[in-house]
Amino acid sequence: MWVLKVGGRQLDQPDFLEGLAGLLKKFERPPIVVHGGGKGTSALSQRLGLESRFVDGLRVTDTATLEAAVMGLAGLAKMQMVQGLVRHGLKALGLTGADAGLVRCRKLQHAQDLGWVGDPSRVDGAGLRQLAESGWVVCLSPLCLDEEGQLYNVNADPVAAAVAAGVQADTLIFLTDVAGILVEGQVVPEIDRALYDQLLERGHLTEGILPKLRACFEALDRGLEQVLISHLEGVAAWLQGQPAGTVVRNVSSSS
Repeated sequence: MWVLKVGGRQLDQPDFLEGLAGLLKKFERPPIVVHGGGKGTSALSQRLGLESRFVDGLRVTDTATLEAAVMGLAGLAKMQMVQGLVRHGLKALGLTGADAGLVRCRKLQHAQDLGWVGDPSRVDGAGLRQLAESGWVVCLSPLCLDEEGQLYNVNADPVAAAVAAGVQADTLIFLTDVAGILVEGQVVPEIDRALYDQLLERGHLTEGILPKLRACFEALDRGLEQVLISHLEGVAAWLQGQPAGTVVRNVSSSS
């Protein structure tokens, strides 16, 4: 079982969706796909006259912004994904974490009150596995309910990590638009906790990649052995046994 996290910035690009469909067909069993949609949510917010505010890479989500997130994630982004994959012959099934309580969350604890921003707390791994093993390509939007039924906007990276742990995935893949984690223009082939601390201390990790790496280590803490970060070509090469992208592990394979 594999879990693939796809960012929302490329979902309106037909060439990317065609490439994604081709990649998904290379897997023996369909991966579970968790997708973002911040680009569409920001565009909708602007059209609705709402200011997009971020703290530590997280969207401050009041009630009006939550409604925009629902439209952007469960509406536009999800349908872009499903439409693109079905067009290329895949049985894509668009869901949110809220559907059937597949991914539960709690309010994210932060130094600032971010509003309706959640943190994954529980995953129906059996339900998700059953859907995937039935041949569906599950496309999951990161909108989740807490235990009382309140809806939250949740960052897609930790949702992907929680889903990967919940379904006991072999590998979690973060699909990006670059070959891997870049330091001074070069792909870092492997990152463990020690190297992560060094790169962070030296300022080599950008604000954009930090949430992904934190999610990687969350997944590792929950039992996964490795996480891959790369683009379409890199993931395809990695599936064929070739070295590609950045592999994140708790301890380096050379230790």
